[in-house]
Amino acid sequence: MKLKQLFISILLLASVQVYAQNVGVNADGSLPDNSAMLDVKSVSRGILIPRMIQSERLSIVNPAKGLLVYQTDGVDGFYFNKGTPATPNWILLGATGATGLQGVTGATGATGVTGATGVTGATGATGLQGIQGATGATGVTGATGLQGVTGATGATGVTGATGATGLQGIQGATGATGLQGIQGVTGATGAIGATGATGSVGATGVTGATGLQGIQGVTGATG
Repeated sequence: MKLKQLFISILLLASVQVYAQNVGVNADGSLPDNSAMLDVKSVSRGILIPRMIQSERLSIVNPAKGLLVYQTDGVDGFYFNKGTPATPNWILLGATGATGLQGVTGATGATGVTGATGVTGATGATGLQGIQGATGATGVTGATGLQGVTGATGATGVTGATGATGLQGIQGATGATGLQGIQGVTGATGAIGATGATGSVGATGVTGATGLQGIQGVTGATG
C-alpha cells in the first residue's frame, strides 16, 4: 500500500511544475502561462470541476464570488456564484438571459417598384356551404312615429244632372155611388135606413216607367 502511494507521488511530482507565482500541470514540462495562477495543458484529457447535487451546492458555507461547481441533478450544468459569500446568487452557465428592451423601430424604407401582375390562377372549387347561423334575437320595437298632418279636404265633385221624371200612372175608374136610402116619414124620427152597399174599388192604375239614372258626379280629389 505504501509503495503504491509513493509511486503516485512520484508521478505527480514529475508532471507538475511548481513556481513561486503560478502552477503548471502538463505532460511535456512546459512552463505555465504568466497570466494564469493554474495552467492545465493536455490534448487527451480535460479538467474535472467538483461535482455535486443541488442540495450539496446550496449547503456550501460562504461560497466565494465566482466559485464554480457542476450540478449533476435537476437542471444539471456548471453553476457559479455571481453574488457574495453572504448572499450567494448561483447562475447556470449558458442559461438564457432576460429579454432585452425593445429596440427603436427603424425608419420605413422606400416603397419598392410594383412587380408585374402575375397570371390569374384558376378559380378554386366552391367550398362547402357553411352551417346556417342561429337566428338572432328580435330587436326592440321602435317608438311609434308622429301622426302625419291631415291632408286638405278635396273639392266636392260636381252634382250629377237629375234624371227625367217617370210618366204618371193611369188614374183608376171611380166606383159607382150606392143607392140613396128611403126618406122616412117626418115626425118621429124614423128608423135609419140601411146603409147602401159599398161600390167596388177601381183597378190600380199602371205604374209609370222609372226615370233614367242621373249622370254620376266627378269624384273630388283625395285630401
